[in-house]
Amino acid sequence: MLPPWPEPGTSREYLGDYPLGFGPRVPMLLVSPWTRGGYVASEVFDHTSTIKFLETWATHLGKPFRCPNISDWRRSIAGDLSSALDFAHPQPGPAVFVDPLAEQSVSIAADHMKPRPLSFHPHATISEDRATGTVTARMTLTGGPKDKALSFQVFPDKYQPFSSTPFTVTARKTREYTWDAEATDGNYAFSIYSNDGFVRSFAGRVAPAGTRDGALPRVEVDLLKAKGAKHEARAKLTLHNDGTKPMDYTLTANDYLGRTQKVTVAHGAKKVVMWPTQEGYYDVVVTVDSDTAWTQRYAGRIATTTKD
Repeated sequence: MLPPWPEPGTSREYLGDYPLGFGPRVPMLLVSPWTRGGYVASEVFDHTSTIKFLETWATHLGKPFRCPNISDWRRSIAGDLSSALDFAHPQPGPAVFVDPLAEQSVSIAADHMKPRPLSFHPHATISEDRATGTVTARMTLTGGPKDKALSFQVFPDKYQPFSSTPFTVTARKTREYTWDAEATDGNYAFSIYSNDGFVRSFAGRVAPAGTRDGALPRVEVDLLKAKGAKHEARAKLTLHNDGTKPMDYTLTANDYLGRTQKVTVAHGAKKVVMWPTQEGYYDVVVTVDSDTAWTQRYAGRIATTTKD
């Protein structure tokens, strides 16, 4: 699990050329009447989150304070633990455990842990510029508290030496990563990672400018939040064919809900697929029959609450 990584020059997060950032992931357990019930909180926390929680609590009491030792970048990335707590539905009382001396096995269902809702979600899509031979990934954040940020990291999967390029993304500040495919014989392959299972993987080949022969895939993805009881959160995939021949897309569920679907798109046409989620989580791999090197993966979680 990659820790958030500050970009070069981030104030108070570098010692010379050495980035501080967050350390390796460590377990954190919250035990209280407001966390009881078997929940997982997937917002990024670190050791300063407890201080941020005290700040939030003190502000609620009308006695605000602000710790000067937390950098602005770290504040934007780390949550204040409020997304892990439910003050409206406490569950007080003693907890009952099996007597350890009895050595009795405890049955635990695979899905016994329930995710806490989040008010924000990340996204990333790509566009190809055939005139310049470049591929640009646009990283965004939707929703969340004011000044909330997420850390994205981009890694080449092929054609380039290993590297990690960090980006800090807020709802008001999108970021872009550009791959120069002219330097890699038209090919590209890279992945983008963030927290809570977020992955984007893109691979393919940029067709020369003006070329329309064959099948040319292009996918647009929109993340749609739930609308009450009408439908759960879904990913809307618009499958384009910019070429001159029909093309078969295959959509495969890598995890969570969904089924394998084959979708034929005529030349110059498009088709829409609504992909389901499981409590907001999705993971789908898209391939085409016309190009075995072309593949895209979309995985992550769509916001499941509007509360900030």
